Amino acid sequence: MGRKAKHTKVDWIVAAFKTLGEEGIEGVRVERLAKDLGTTKGSFYWHFADRPALHKQMLDFWEQEGTKRIIIELDDTDLSPNEQLRALAQTAVQTEIMKLDTIAIEGALRAWAGQEGWVADRIRTAENARVEYVEQLLLSIGHNPIQATLLANQLYLMLLGFYSISRHDPKKIHRDAFIAFADQIAEDRSL
Repeated sequence: MGRKAKHTKVDWIVAAFKTLGEEGIEGVRVERLAKDLGTTKGSFYWHFADRPALHKQMLDFWEQEGTKRIIIELDDTDLSPNEQLRALAQTAVQTEIMKLDTIAIEGALRAWAGQEGWVADRIRTAENARVEYVEQLLLSIGHNPIQATLLANQLYLMLLGFYSISRHDPKKIHRDAFIAFADQIAEDRSL
């Protein structure tokens, strides 16, 4: 019977995301991650069959933690749809989660999607779920279906713009503008 791995699967995934944000997917190499974690490659193979398996698990983790978990947690609150939308907007502009630079990671994920079609498919699926959730909140707030669809897409595009500009020009006003728009559509049904 083998020894228990010192580092968990999540440790490896978090290390991979840190490297992804710093160097892109090309930098996410077993040797590099093992060095960063202060362990051997054997620990990696305890959790993953190979590098492509890690890549798949990274996207699974990103989708679960960055989309599904947030939606479930918001749905499990007593917040009104207006308050849920505001809370979602605040969560979306967090620049650090689990000691990871979310701005760099979101940009690197989309760069990776530009290189590999299966990654683009996975990201598109998660993004569609995010937009559909916002659309449902807007419908619950009282926006008509056409408005809800347009505003949900606008808000998501603004978020992607926030991620993009924050990499080279991280001004508080960019965050504030995104939050203000979310607040506005949470209240004003005439948009």
